[in-house]
Order: sequence, then structure tokens, then C-alpha cells
Amino acid sequence: MDQLDLAIHNTAHRTKDHAEYLAKAMGKSYQVFINKCNYNNDTHHLNVAELRAMMVLSNDFQVLDVLEADRPGHETQSASLGDALLHLGVEIGDVYSAISTAKADGKVTERERNTISREIAEVRAALLDVEKLVSAL
Repeated sequence: MDQLDLAIHNTAHRTKDHAEYLAKAMGKSYQVFINKCNYNNDTHHLNVAELRAMMVLSNDFQVLDVLEADRPGHETQSASLGDALLHLGVEIGDVYSAISTAKADGKVTERERNTISREIAEVRAALLDVEKLVSAL
């Protein structure tokens, strides 16, 4: 199964009633919507506007992470799964550190928010590296 198809399916089915909510909010019948998000269905597909609406309504952008990982130049940074997991841990630590530093004076500035966002993006990249290495097992 393709990682993009899986991300679309997971976004649609985050919770028990999530697909029903998304279908209704997008003006689609439930059955048509779940067919479009079913990676085993070859006849129904989400269009770009529907995919965008689904991500915005669900506040779930894992599809973008998959697309980013497919972009040329995004090679796995680690030689082994163990190295990738260690790198992920370091990146998660950087997020904690950035948040701690930002909150130390009781207010979070725009610059600090940007730093935190950048650190979170680095966690996503590290997690994608782990996922690629696991997929290769």
C-alpha cells in the first residue's frame, strides 16, 4: 500500500465518527467520501480541492508530510534505524528545549513561535526518516 493512500485513509478515519463528520462538512455522501478515501478502491478518488478541505477540516496534515518525503532531495539522513531513532530523540528534545526557553519569561514571542515551529518541522523530517527505514525492512 502506498504511504499517500494510507495517510488519506488515516486522515479520514481518525476517530469512529470522523469520516461521517468530514463527509457532511464537505457536502458529500458518506459512502462516496469513504470510497474516495479507500486505498482499495480504484474508481473513486479525491480531487485536490477535496483533499485540501479534508485536511483543513480535520486539522490533520499528514498527507503533506508524505508528499514532502517524496520531494527530490529528501533522502534518509540516517544509515540505520537505530541512528534514525536516536536522531528523532534529539529532535524531540530540541522541541522541548525551544518551548521551555520560550516560556521561561512568561510570554512567547513571534520569533520563539517560529523557532518552535521549525523544531517541530525537524521532528517531522526525522520521523519520516524512521518511517522510510522501517518500510525498507
